Amino acid sequence: MSTSRQRATVGGTLRGPNRGWLVGFEMVTGMVDICQIEPRVILEDLKLAWMRDFR
Repeated sequence: MSTSRQRATVGGTLRGPNRGWLVGFEMVTGMVDICQIEPRVILEDLKLAWMRDFR
């Protein structure tokens, strides 16, 4: 997180049933409260899983 640029870089991963890494993502978002960033990361993880046909 960079306070000088008012941005934060966040990321997430999807792991399989054996805890192996399947896919991940990284994105830059505007600096907001952590209570707004965490749900956004969860939403992006769910969208990624859906696009990759992980159900």
